[in-house]
Amino acid sequence: MHATAKKRFHGLLLTSIYILGVFGILASGGSDDDLPPAPKIAGVWSGTWEGIESTLGPVSGTWEAVISQQEGNVSGPINFGGDIDCAEGRMTGTADAETEIVSGDVTRDPCPANNWLFTAFNQDEFIASGTWEKQGLSNGSFEGRRIAKFTGPRIKHVFPAGARPGDYVTIVGEGLMMDPINDSLTLGHDGTMLIPETVSDTVITLRLPGILSEPDHLVLKTSAGEALSPRFFNTDVTTPVIGSQQSIDQANVNLQSAGIAFSMNGRRAFVANRGGGSVSMINVESVQEQVSTVLLPGPTIPVPVHAVAVDPGGRQIYAAASGMIGVLHAHTLALKRTLMVPANGATTANPQGIAVSPDGRWLLVSEAVDAGRVTILDIANNFTVADTLVMAAGNTPRGIATSPDNTRAYIAVSGTDNEIWEYRFASAAVERKIVAGVSPLSVAVTPNGKWLWVINEPATTVNYYDLDTGGGGVVDLGAGVAATGLAITPDGFNVFVANGTSSLRVIDILSKGVTAINVGAASAGVGISPDGKRAYVSLPSLHKIVEIGNQRVLRISKQGGGIGMVTTSQSGIQCGNTCTSSFEAGQRVELRAVADPGSESQFDGWSGDPGCGSEVTITRNLFCVAIFVAAGVASGGDDCFIATAAYGSWLDPHVVTLRQFRDEHLLTNTIGKWFVAFYYRHSPPLADFIRERESLRALVRTVLAAVIFAIEYPLAAGFMLLLPPLVVTRQRRRRVKLAQDRLALR
Repeated sequence: MHATAKKRFHGLLLTSIYILGVFGILASGGSDDDLPPAPKIAGVWSGTWEGIESTLGPVSGTWEAVISQQEGNVSGPINFGGDIDCAEGRMTGTADAETEIVSGDVTRDPCPANNWLFTAFNQDEFIASGTWEKQGLSNGSFEGRRIAKFTGPRIKHVFPAGARPGDYVTIVGEGLMMDPINDSLTLGHDGTMLIPETVSDTVITLRLPGILSEPDHLVLKTSAGEALSPRFFNTDVTTPVIGSQQSIDQANVNLQSAGIAFSMNGRRAFVANRGGGSVSMINVESVQEQVSTVLLPGPTIPVPVHAVAVDPGGRQIYAAASGMIGVLHAHTLALKRTLMVPANGATTANPQGIAVSPDGRWLLVSEAVDAGRVTILDIANNFTVADTLVMAAGNTPRGIATSPDNTRAYIAVSGTDNEIWEYRFASAAVERKIVAGVSPLSVAVTPNGKWLWVINEPATTVNYYDLDTGGGGVVDLGAGVAATGLAITPDGFNVFVANGTSSLRVIDILSKGVTAINVGAASAGVGISPDGKRAYVSLPSLHKIVEIGNQRVLRISKQGGGIGMVTTSQSGIQCGNTCTSSFEAGQRVELRAVADPGSESQFDGWSGDPGCGSEVTITRNLFCVAIFVAAGVASGGDDCFIATAAYGSWLDPHVVTLRQFRDEHLLTNTIGKWFVAFYYRHSPPLADFIRERESLRALVRTVLAAVIFAIEYPLAAGFMLLLPPLVVTRQRRRRVKLAQDRLALR
């Protein structure tokens, strides 16, 4: 028999055995005459995923997929973020018209493949939830929604991730050109109307109005269709609370940490290490160093890494080292490529010597040496050098910052001239030079684009400049304070200044008052999370990073196969989309769980850490599970309803075996797909009945044991099924022969 035929026969045999076993348990029937058509899922999707990994425990993240659909086949590229091993892959699957089952695989070379299955779908809103499994290693659930069609506009990213009224926002995508009369851009479908300042096919810039609705997707509606931003836009950004601190020890005592930047979702922080020639990734939730990547692996002497910047699209990290730029993956920290450009950091920890434009198009890096250069790279054109700015002798280019309206870059030039160069991207020219204080080192622009802040080194002052009027002033940090880096909070109210004393300085932008925060040692760099709730400060002499903000993490997981939304009384969680957020230690938070009526889902209670429920107190990192189930479905967080009821857990090895069999055999043939659809419709009430009766659970386990034996030993099971008919036939033949012999004797 041909190998393919053998495999098909093997699958059909197992399917038949399994169906016979389960029909012995099911006591009801049904008709599939009124099955609806298979879901149409083509388009661009975005969502969240979570689960349990065999070695890491609870894991979670985000996903985006571009899904094509031809008849019953679906496929397309998919990208993952969060706690993942391989971030890029391809999904394939089927949308069966008869059973309404949508399922398939995700391949992510060189990592193991994942199986996925839709368990609930709202065709009107184009939202779905389901389960996934990396066989024998991890499993969990996912949820997502379609954010764009192929024929209309698409929003790829929004920068920044959150802002306040009056601040600038840059939207990047495709097909964004708007008709100012007939098209619209809003915060949420029925929220604040947003008026663009500039519009092109790929970039929209705008200034937020004075009143904003709650955090939500940005929604663009044009004559070509509707597009949503992949993530919610945060309208509740803030400033870190100056309270208790947490320390994060670095694994290597010789790293000499310097510049710090946060990921776009705020779950990771990246640290440039001058001594170790590496970039470290800090897990904000666990408050520990997760991984560190050396830019030049091998026996070579480490090249100091003095600055790090995050691509606004959220998938790449740029690290400036001596004579090179390292491009790293933002989720795995894998080194993707190396760019050889002048990018020296001199002897000063210069955490602002690299910058990316808000649209992710331009990467700027300074060669911080006398008569050095600033190189402008065109990221969209394979990092080609678009422009080079050369300093005159006696001048050194140092810190760089880009304007929030996506039009300019500001470059600190220290030395003979002591200026801030204003470079305009559109004209590729320096259009203005601002006379600065003594030896400007690092620069930053407020989110509203009005104020430029500059620290001076070796002076103990910080200058600020009104970019509209040219006016400004100076703030004295105190005797002996040698500033090394600065960061402005996303609400635009405070400037955090790293310096050579043991106390970080915080400047109130409105009052110009200065507050000292003792961090224990001299600080080299400082970074602020996108929501403004925490600041990370690098302390190279103590080999640690200090967190300021007194924050604890609340993480929401949704299980049960249904669709629903979980929100918090305080801004932060909108899960669906944003399932992880930080809250001040001791804060009481109300959790609101609302099932999706379009998919006939129901909310079925809370599980997770002790204390999870409709109201929680965030005294520690907390993991809460909201259970949403489809109408009539038993709770338990899995679609193997009867097996889960019998064995008590969806993670029981017997349940895992049955789930794996469903994916590998039942969903690969017509009979099996029909049976899975029949099972989903009729097994939940029986599972509810079985769960509360131990005698029935034991009986079902006995029956399922035979089914599992058949799955694991199909040939033996097949022989055992054929044995009784063979015995009966043999006995019948013997009786016939005996009767014939007796007749012959007569």
